Amino acid sequence: MNKAVFIVLIVVAVAFAIVLGLGASNNQGSPPADQGNYSPPSWSSAIGSLLGSFSPGFKLSPSSFQIQGGSIQQISVPAASQSFRRATFQVTPCNRSNPPAQATLASITYKSVGNEGSDLKLDNQTWAGTKKNPCTGSLIILEHGGTLTLSCSPSQTCTITLQ
Repeated sequence: MNKAVFIVLIVVAVAFAIVLGLGASNNQGSPPADQGNYSPPSWSSAIGSLLGSFSPGFKLSPSSFQIQGGSIQQISVPAASQSFRRATFQVTPCNRSNPPAQATLASITYKSVGNEGSDLKLDNQTWAGTKKNPCTGSLIILEHGGTLTLSCSPSQTCTITLQ
């Protein structure tokens, strides 16, 4: 019986090595041709959504900001005891029929205090919509706080709401 278990383990290990090798040979290590249009696989988004529900939320008062076209609003983000907080934003109006146009409607930028998180590239984050999620986005807010900068395109007034 011990021999049978050992043989099964070897077969599983060899199959795993073959699958891993095939995956590595398909990815030549070169970056995607158009990094600006990168979209993670759907399973990674599902895992992120599941795990994100357990991460500490980010609260602001007020939670909704109406930004006049072409103007910029800066918001001071207070420090908190959590190392990482997820700030999820909803932008309205949302042009779902033409997502690339929505991507330029609003921009949300987070700048940490004293370059906190620079080792993880979280010290300066920007969200401006994506083709897949043109109206909703998230940024990671760090422990020491920082500054959020909200802006809308010159041609339209928009509302940015923290969810």
